[in-house]
Amino acid sequence: MKILITGAAGFVGQRLLAHLLALGRLELVDEQGRLSTHEIQGIAGFDREPGAILDQRVRYFVGDIASPRALESCLDAETDVVFHLAALVSGSAEADLELGLRVNLDGMRHLLARCVELGHRPQLIYSSSIAVFGVGMPALVDDDTRPMPLLSYGAQKL
Repeated sequence: MKILITGAAGFVGQRLLAHLLALGRLELVDEQGRLSTHEIQGIAGFDREPGAILDQRVRYFVGDIASPRALESCLDAETDVVFHLAALVSGSAEADLELGLRVNLDGMRHLLARCVELGHRPQLIYSSSIAVFGVGMPALVDDDTRPMPLLSYGAQKL
């Protein structure tokens, strides 16, 4: 199994990478609801800079997620799972609306377009944000909790 992590050099990305390497395998549910376990053969880490975790199973790719062609080298027909963590977060997204839209919205569009271009459907795990719910959330957020972002970052992640 080959995995791609966007935002791999960030705080969450590095912890996810370390966890996946320690596990050495990943359980997936297919379209028919069947659970299967797969050995991790390699992890592609994509970010603006390489991450600090060095392992023979990891290869870092440096680029800008907002660039339409940025994912060509690291997202290929062999990719089984994509963890999409790349984002321009809260304060930075509010300070520069255009950059926030490029990274948070266009970056996702480029990722999905690359999958379509390959004719490939890897499993996609997307990291959203509690910012999509705004203020006044219930103690338990579930599928019925209505999103009401107050800022552009929350709207972009929604």
